[in-house]
Amino acid sequence: MEELFYSWFKEHKEDLLKTGIATELISEPTLTDNPAIFADHFSSTRMGRVTVWNSGSIEIEVVEQDASETVYYKHLEINEENPRVEVILREYFNRLIY
Repeated sequence: MEELFYSWFKEHKEDLLKTGIATELISEPTLTDNPAIFADHFSSTRMGRVTVWNSGSIEIEVVEQDASETVYYKHLEINEENPRVEVILREYFNRLIY
């Protein structure tokens, strides 16, 4: 699961930038029992992080940069073998550029 999201973030970095969302960091998958990756994104007013574990757990958070206040948080459990990443993250990206 984490490999799918890692590849998606790397492949769509330029497309996201065109919408006003900069991808600042994409971590490589961790070497643990439940590997994970995270990606950090920034818009002009908000920052967000998506963390994805191999188990299918996903945590999504968007923070208002000026107030350091969480404006969006979501925890998901994905059981699909090949989920559509853009569908899962659509609301997250919308909240980043709100």
